[in-house]
Amino acid sequence: AAAVYLINRIPTLTFGLSSPYEKLFCSHRNYTKLHIFGCLCYPWLRPYSAHKLDSRSIPCVFLGYSLTQSVYLCLDPSTSKIYISRHIKFVEHIFPFTSLQTHISRPSLEIISKWFPPVSTVPTSSLPLTIPLPTPSLCYDPTLCHLLVDCTTQPVD
Repeated sequence: AAAVYLINRIPTLTFGLSSPYEKLFCSHRNYTKLHIFGCLCYPWLRPYSAHKLDSRSIPCVFLGYSLTQSVYLCLDPSTSKIYISRHIKFVEHIFPFTSLQTHISRPSLEIISKWFPPVSTVPTSSLPLTIPLPTPSLCYDPTLCHLLVDCTTQPVD
């Protein structure tokens, strides 16, 4: 969604250095709503809080824009919850995911064997696998026919 939002607002030579958004809505460019993807942000969370003493904002990561509403999408890294908010404070020089280190461990053989059955238990078919070749009757366009099968030769029985 963020890529589409940006592409529709970038000026192009096709429209005489105006954006598709300008041509569609007959309005001037406004880049005040553009913010850096992945930066730290503090969304206003009052609509999400159950009690009036709950925190009104938490540190989140800016994900992008909504295409249907005039709101921003933010990710809370601690809970993996996405918040939608119109009122956000951006800190565009801090990127929370640059400090996170993810350690991806390789799964053990026991875990893999639970996912995939052993090869000996997989049923096999006793029938041979045959792929029928296209016949000359399938060639409708003689210029493309040589790609499928040679139409000039007849099959030998």
